[in-house]
Amino acid sequence: MGKVINFFTPGNGMQKKEAWIYGGAMIAILFIRLTFDHHYNHLSFRLGMRVRVACCSLLYRKLLRLSKSTTNKTATGRIVNLMSNDVCRFDYAPQCIGFLIIAPLQTLIVTYCLWTMVGPSAVVGVAFILLQTLPVQTYLGKLIAKLRKKIAVRTDERMRLMNEIVSGIQVIKMYAWEKPFAKLVEVARWNEISKVTYSAYLRGFYMSSMVYLERSSLFATLLSYVLLGYNITPQKVFTMAQFYNNLNQTMAIYFPTAVEYKAETSVSIRRLEELMLEDEAQCAAANINNNAPKIMSSLGQGKTNGTADAGVTIVNASAKWSPDLARDTLSNITLRIPEGKLCAVIGPVGSGKSSLLHAVMRELPMYSGTVSTGGTISYASQDPWLFVGTVRQNILFGQPFEAEKYKQTVRICALQKDFDMFRHGDRTLVGEKGISLSGGQRARINLARAVYRNADVYLLDDPLSAVDTHVGKHLFEECIKTHLRNKTRILVTHQLQYIKDADMVAILNNGEIEKQGTYAEMQNSGLNFAKLLAKDENESEMEEPTQQIRVRKRIKSGISNADENESSRRSVRRQSTRRRSSARAGSISGSLRKDGSLRNSFTSDDYQATLKRSMIQKHMRQASLLSITNKMKGEAKIISDGVHKPPTGAKILWRRTRKIRGALRNILHNKSLLQCCPIPIHRDHPISKSEETIVNANNDQHNSDGSWFGDDVDECDEENQESRNVGTISWKTYWRYFSAGRSICFLLMTVFMLILAQVSTSGADFWVTYWTNEEVIREAHVTSVRERLAANKSHTHLPPLIEDTTTVSKDDSLIIYGSLIVGCMFITLLRSVMFVKTCMRASINLHNEMFSSILRGAMRFFDTNPSGRILNRFSKDIGTIDELLPRFMLESIQVFLVLVGILVNIAIVNPYFIVLMILLGFCYYGVTSVYLKTSRNVKRLEAITRSPVYSHLSDTMTGLTTIRVSEAEEMVRNGFDSKQDDHTAAWSLFLGTSNTFGFWMDVLSSLFVAALTLTFFMLEENIGAKVGLALSQALIVTGMLQYGLLRTTDVVSQMTSVERVLDYTNIEKEPDLESAPDKKPPPTWPSEGAIEFEHLYMRYAENQPPVLKDLHFKIDPTYKVGIVGRTGAGKSSLISALFRLAKLEGSIKIDGINTNDLGLHDLRGRISIIPQEPVLFSESLRHNLDPFQQYSDEALWSSLEEVDLKAAVTSLDIKVQEGGSNFSVGQRQLICLARAILRNNKILVLDEATANVDPETDTFVQETIRRKFKNCTVLTIAHRLNTIMDSDKVLVMDSGTMVEYDHPYILLQKKAGYFYRLVEETGPAMADQLLKIAEEAYRKTFHIDGTAEQEDLTTAL
Repeated sequence: MGKVINFFTPGNGMQKKEAWIYGGAMIAILFIRLTFDHHYNHLSFRLGMRVRVACCSLLYRKLLRLSKSTTNKTATGRIVNLMSNDVCRFDYAPQCIGFLIIAPLQTLIVTYCLWTMVGPSAVVGVAFILLQTLPVQTYLGKLIAKLRKKIAVRTDERMRLMNEIVSGIQVIKMYAWEKPFAKLVEVARWNEISKVTYSAYLRGFYMSSMVYLERSSLFATLLSYVLLGYNITPQKVFTMAQFYNNLNQTMAIYFPTAVEYKAETSVSIRRLEELMLEDEAQCAAANINNNAPKIMSSLGQGKTNGTADAGVTIVNASAKWSPDLARDTLSNITLRIPEGKLCAVIGPVGSGKSSLLHAVMRELPMYSGTVSTGGTISYASQDPWLFVGTVRQNILFGQPFEAEKYKQTVRICALQKDFDMFRHGDRTLVGEKGISLSGGQRARINLARAVYRNADVYLLDDPLSAVDTHVGKHLFEECIKTHLRNKTRILVTHQLQYIKDADMVAILNNGEIEKQGTYAEMQNSGLNFAKLLAKDENESEMEEPTQQIRVRKRIKSGISNADENESSRRSVRRQSTRRRSSARAGSISGSLRKDGSLRNSFTSDDYQATLKRSMIQKHMRQASLLSITNKMKGEAKIISDGVHKPPTGAKILWRRTRKIRGALRNILHNKSLLQCCPIPIHRDHPISKSEETIVNANNDQHNSDGSWFGDDVDECDEENQESRNVGTISWKTYWRYFSAGRSICFLLMTVFMLILAQVSTSGADFWVTYWTNEEVIREAHVTSVRERLAANKSHTHLPPLIEDTTTVSKDDSLIIYGSLIVGCMFITLLRSVMFVKTCMRASINLHNEMFSSILRGAMRFFDTNPSGRILNRFSKDIGTIDELLPRFMLESIQVFLVLVGILVNIAIVNPYFIVLMILLGFCYYGVTSVYLKTSRNVKRLEAITRSPVYSHLSDTMTGLTTIRVSEAEEMVRNGFDSKQDDHTAAWSLFLGTSNTFGFWMDVLSSLFVAALTLTFFMLEENIGAKVGLALSQALIVTGMLQYGLLRTTDVVSQMTSVERVLDYTNIEKEPDLESAPDKKPPPTWPSEGAIEFEHLYMRYAENQPPVLKDLHFKIDPTYKVGIVGRTGAGKSSLISALFRLAKLEGSIKIDGINTNDLGLHDLRGRISIIPQEPVLFSESLRHNLDPFQQYSDEALWSSLEEVDLKAAVTSLDIKVQEGGSNFSVGQRQLICLARAILRNNKILVLDEATANVDPETDTFVQETIRRKFKNCTVLTIAHRLNTIMDSDKVLVMDSGTMVEYDHPYILLQKKAGYFYRLVEETGPAMADQLLKIAEEAYRKTFHIDGTAEQEDLTTAL
């Protein structure tokens, strides 16, 4: 370029042919460079992508090996953050880190070239640029890396909170706890965004240096050169400008970016390393099962020593979840279960029953003793673990499909009736956490998965607690007792009526086996807990469950007697508590006591559209599928068969990538990528009705071997697919983003500063051109004067005098140029600060707006949008808006303004160049429009295919124990790899299109430089300074234009995150939280607790049939009402209606006030509930009891004492671990009871509140409720009929309607009634017992004593 400029400098003496050669060489070098540059970028990005994929795979494989104690300490949000943000650094790191090597080499080469031109002055300029880059930028890069680490920790904390809020949103809404949780998130967000803002300011600083660094270095060189007495020429000035431009790109852009990415990547690597060094399980389930022959061999050797050939042998085993715990979770356990025998394990809440099963599975670390299993293990967790997929996939779980075996499993697990009622049979899609199923259905499917697996040892963790009594009896008799009769079984249960059929019984308390033996031996035991097993066999010819006898005795004693005997009862209870309080305290204060699964963990969504509209429209959270499908009994059932065999994961990926390649041709014809490259959903063809339940075995074999979500979907609508916008990002989205940042005045001021900064920058460039022209004229004048003097002395012809037309002196020119440089630096820094401030405020407001919208969202939104999808917005999308979008947007605006300045300068040199720029602009527009049609949708596709990766990860964490015991690691690994391949395909397409776009933009820019050079050769009247300005500026365009346009397209792509966030600000909202001033209820409302349903209908959506139909009944004040019905009758929907969790027609009046007129907080805050699944949050125990901080410590301790937890809790400030996993299920229920006692409302709702506790705790809870809520209205949903037989009234539900409503004893007189049939299904002995309980309660209620009052009783009936 210097040689070309020199050609146009007067008096150069260069031949035109030589100048053409230099010009051609310059253009050729441009094309060679852009070819190498883009190949380097493409290969480096592919390398980064492969490193990221490898790290994700490694992370997932490590997750499969983590110990249970580690997964308990490792929050799901941390794992998701590692996957979403940390590993993304690897995508860009290889492309940038190479400049750590290139920068020193380029500096040496540039310094040498400059030395040949200006001598020692070159050292001044290079030293100046190095001093502004190396120490400053290196320090800033390291500082940003430290901030990155702090930001990651704070983001982990915020995501942990969001995970818990989304998972427990229903409980938060029912407790009216939105405000305290909003405060928690606000604090976490502020801690995070403060560091993000600091980091953004630092990035803004070094991005500003990109603008002024080149110019300030050139000024330093020219200043020293001039002060040394030399004159500047266009060749030297603009050649130096180009050298400094190249050095500036490396030192001010790529080098600090490389330092930053190196530091951030090191932080990510250390965070990954920390996780990789976490403790692993002692022995994975696969290893246990693979070692079965060795174990059997060891058992066989034991026979010579008199040891029985055991299915499970535990000898002197002591274990604890964490080495830091002072007390053992299990202590000195010795248990031998012969092969083919059933062992029932019973014990109070927190006694270590589930931990015993985990010890057998090698999940609980043992520090002494041995555990041997006689073969493979199958496990049914206490908390049912279901993933998003069909019911059949949940049952098979990787096992080959065998029609007869499957049909038998369905029958013995009492699922056939459910399948008959499901619209799509066993192809019905299960929502996240089984939200589309009732609790009983989830438990039975979970059990069916364990039973279907052919194993030698079955570990069943309380599978009977969540089902109706008659269903529980069927499961025990048909499944556990008969079907598995030749298998070794360990049954943890609180249903004591079944232990009489066990071959042996073990009683656990305080982590120790207090007694083991046969049922008869247990009856004769002197242990206090064993007294629950004692009964008078003369009372009935058939044995009656002792649990009902305890309840009957409690009823006979009466409430008054219960109050009188309270002190003695509590004394005995405390003694029992003290015996195991140490274990409980250890469990609560730091123990990782496990009870089967990770309740409330971050489970995730099916982003392959497996959860379809008909599923979600018909079946909602906690309401069974059967609630609203009775209306459809006459409809033809639609189900899929195995005629069309879906391809394997590898074939799918190959076909998709082949379609992606072919799609580019269609994109060039203005087709959207969504039209060109659809991802197929493999649907099976419908088959005959007779084949609905059991279908083609080969197809199921295929499905079970594939991804655990599979392609086995029904022909439902796609409402629950993640929405994906198409087309351009609307200007409204940009406006909402910037308007969320600052006021219009501040935005206009920021725009003004951006323009002013560019004016000062371009002014400096133009001034150096003007000054150079002045120096050329001044030098020409001096030269002409010298020539005239020489001619005068030699008396030759005088040459013409070139006039000195300069207007500014050399010193003034230096001062003006320096002033422009200083102004450029100051204004550029100021506009960066203002712009970053705007973006950070926008990020804060968008997050708050989305969070507020989510918190106020209707429950239907959470039922149709799984938590993984929501959390993706709060993790990846908010992370993009926080960190990537401000940087890319500032860079793109900066480059755009620089390009405008360059084009203006070129146009000033020669106005005819405007025509050339217009032509070039049309070419740019054509290429850019084609690229944007692709990149927007590719980026959206990439965002959507990213979500299933997180989903699969979260599902794995939730069901880790089940996966390991089922030897399904290989299957879930393949599923994860398949989902990651789908995302990699989209990401690879995005990288390929971006790099191709950059290549063609550089080609057009190089052609522009070639045309510019050719024009100069054709118009030879140009002077060197103008040519130098035009060429140097045009050469900057070649690299900067494609960089700027790529950044612009990155901004467009990243704006999809803003678009996705804004989508969640417009979701369906609940009604107002606060009542209107004129409808505010009195502070003492409700004072009586009367509830009246008036022709109530409830729908989950406008276009759905009602799930509750014409409910019309009244509950009198202080009445205790039991709500019963078969699975899917609408019991839980009734509770949803009471809390207004869905759309209502009709009204519910409480103490005469229509609840539809009240704000939700005024309603929900006055009703207490103990939910079916107790939810605890990972805050302090104090916060879990009293998030509003309304009660004193004395009141909190009193509530804990009321539920008998005071002795087990060391402090109100103890940390509750994620999901409450350091509490047993029973302890969680007791804490929920303590919440209800604290609130002291007149209305209490119990939703299967004692399903997972032992009989002693059940009795205690029932007595506590009777005592503390004697003057309150209590609504109880129950599967165990004995808990509601002494109620004042029983409400019988069926298919969403009320079929019976009266006192239970009166209902039992109706031989053809619904309630009578429910009682009859429990069996003759149980039915007789329940009848006696109802009769005693009726006599007490109506004060009927003895047989003398029988006539009055008959009259009453």
